[in-house]
Amino acid sequence: MSSLKDLYTAIETNRLRDFTIKTLRQLNLRPSKKLGQNFTIDPRLVKEIFYRASEMRCTGRAVDIGAGLGVLTSSLIEICGRIIAVEKDPKLCRFLRELFSVVDNVEIICGDVLEIFSDINPDHVIGTIPYSITGRLLGEISFSKVSWAVLALQKDVVNRIISNPGSRRYGSITVLLKIFFEQNIGGVYPPESFYPAPEVFTQIIVLKRVREWRDLGIEIQNMLKCLFSQRRKNLYNALEICRYNVSEELDEDLLRKKVFQLAPEDFIRLYRKIFRKHD
Repeated sequence: MSSLKDLYTAIETNRLRDFTIKTLRQLNLRPSKKLGQNFTIDPRLVKEIFYRASEMRCTGRAVDIGAGLGVLTSSLIEICGRIIAVEKDPKLCRFLRELFSVVDNVEIICGDVLEIFSDINPDHVIGTIPYSITGRLLGEISFSKVSWAVLALQKDVVNRIISNPGSRRYGSITVLLKIFFEQNIGGVYPPESFYPAPEVFTQIIVLKRVREWRDLGIEIQNMLKCLFSQRRKNLYNALEICRYNVSEELDEDLLRKKVFQLAPEDFIRLYRKIFRKHD
């Protein structure tokens, strides 16, 4: 069975693809579309995540989401205080436990990260994230104590996250993340950076917390979802549909704007009017 030494050698010699195919054969495992299994085989992506995590100081509990064959986890051993490698596939869990059996600061958890995220209660999040869980996971990260995240996401999701008010991609998840995190984008990676190759490009994004979620409250997520379900209506009409009775307290210029034209600061002020919360 492939060892940790084999994995390090594969990363350094640019033979991650060979390592991945060989190890999957040993495990008699075919990548599952249902589980979003696209294994990282590009050392450049691994090294970028390593360097960006190093810059952020990985001193607390870091969770590697969808640990797979342990490629990212192995690169973080020396810089993170403790790594929780979460993997849903039972065969991969057994492999990971054997792979990291002699490593003191790595814990393997087999399960659905969306079901156990709050129990893990991580300080940092790292991973190449399947599209099917991206939205819910970003919500979990927002309403947690996570101080930073280094994520590899589909490029179109990153474009949505960094979009500006008034643009087509601007939505509730955009506003939520802009409220809680400073955002920095990293490298773009082609489908060939993964095995099997997906149909989309991937991009690194770094989220660094600038506001604790308790400064506002979890209700802001539902408010944003409701208002953005009426994204092309003016704010006055959207508030009426969502049954937020605060129109009389807002100026007319703001009420005339369409929902997708409002800046994150507008939504913060609006939230505080609706839920009567202040700094």
